[in-house]
Amino acid sequence: MTVAGVDERGLYKVYAMRNDSTGFITEMFQVGAAASGCSIAFMVLWCTVCLVMTVAFAFLFFPLAIVPLAMGGFGAWAMSKNMRTNQLTQTHSRQAHTMLMRS
Repeated sequence: MTVAGVDERGLYKVYAMRNDSTGFITEMFQVGAAASGCSIAFMVLWCTVCLVMTVAFAFLFFPLAIVPLAMGGFGAWAMSKNMRTNQLTQTHSRQAHTMLMRS
């Protein structure tokens, strides 16, 4: 078995494996266009809901309006971080598979 990956914070994270006796190589990590599109659509929906809640809370009790704003900001940050993580994982997977093909 031959593995390729990256050393991350003292742990070796494997992104590709090849069985030397059969020649089988694991599949490359890919994020489809549908997953990215759904994430963006959900982010827009999440921010819209939080904005509506902010306006509603502002009319009821103004200091409560900060809660949905914080929820919207955290949700947008978490979803964008997930997209960046998936893109980085895809890049590492591509590099690992290239190294296995060359060796």
